[in-house]
Amino acid sequence: MALRQIGEETLTVDNTTATGFTEARYWASGRQLAILAECRVETAPCRVNAYTTPTAAGTEGSPLLDPGDSFKVAGFDDIKGFKAIASTSTSTVLRCQFYGAP
Repeated sequence: MALRQIGEETLTVDNTTATGFTEARYWASGRQLAILAECRVETAPCRVNAYTTPTAAGTEGSPLLDPGDSFKVAGFDDIKGFKAIASTSTSTVLRCQFYGAP
């Protein structure tokens, strides 16, 4: 299936509250828009998870990503459930692009 870019988002994430994607980026008017998100960590290390809420310490098992790392979130349910949190006192910036069906 061919995909096309349907949007983008820059997330600034701190180490106190896990943050997800803005709903309007992947869902609109009762219709699923995005089925893939590609993100890059721009600044400080962070933890991400689409299954459970990540913590700064990663005690739930969320992977640690460093600046320059890229990752994908595939599937509507994982995009909807995605959350990120900074793992240090420095906020991190994630630059993400969303893809959906043409």
